[in-house]
Amino acid sequence: ALVHVSTAHVFKPHGSPNTPHVEDDAMEASNELAATHVRTEQELQMCKGRPPLVILRPALCYGPGDRQNVVPMLISAQISHATNQPMPILWDKDLRVSTVHVADVARACIQSAKWIATQNQESFAVFNLADPGDTTNAKLANAVAQLFNVKPSFQNSAFNFIAKRLKTSELTEEVNESLLGPWMELLTQHGIANSPLSPYIDAEHPYCRLEHCPLAINGSRVENTQGLDFKYQYSSVSPDTLRPMIDEFQQLGLWPTSI
Repeated sequence: ALVHVSTAHVFKPHGSPNTPHVEDDAMEASNELAATHVRTEQELQMCKGRPPLVILRPALCYGPGDRQNVVPMLISAQISHATNQPMPILWDKDLRVSTVHVADVARACIQSAKWIATQNQESFAVFNLADPGDTTNAKLANAVAQLFNVKPSFQNSAFNFIAKRLKTSELTEEVNESLLGPWMELLTQHGIANSPLSPYIDAEHPYCRLEHCPLAINGSRVENTQGLDFKYQYSSVSPDTLRPMIDEFQQLGLWPTSI
């Protein structure tokens, strides 16, 4: 059996941005990284003589081992904690940003491989991976803010109106300039000479395009498939599910120990 981990950032936006995408919805890559995943999925399906194939499409993945997806927001909260300032949050509160824990992704890989191996040769299945917590921008931001005991500050509609009209490169430059300097100063204050963790985001980062491409994903098919025997162990993002990420970073000497 072959399991390919793709991404949920492959769907074509539809008329209702907060309506969750299901596996059979039309695909349309919003950036080059997503385009690579779309092409890979298509080529794998067309391979002659391939083994039974499962394609998994995780939503915004978080948990121990994540170095990119929610790390910029965690760093922003750490800076706010150190400076006693509110944590600025871009985009509207109600935008969907479906999440899934890395442990559930790993379990889905194992369970789906076992299941597809019992099917007919050249069988094929695709599953979205998104917890049932219906994560919104506000829910994710509040979970991060609570972890660091800071207050999230959502930008007003006028700011978001301007941000939506910036080129992606201009928006990322603004965000990066506001966080990179304070983060490096904070690391230096705590005697951390080098850390691979960074608040830096580029045009490929899902949060950059959230206003244009909300990540609303229905991940129920994988739980409802007979014989697959999969259930999400992490039903929702929370301070408790985020805390092990910080613990890991601190144990590795990559994160300040001030929380």
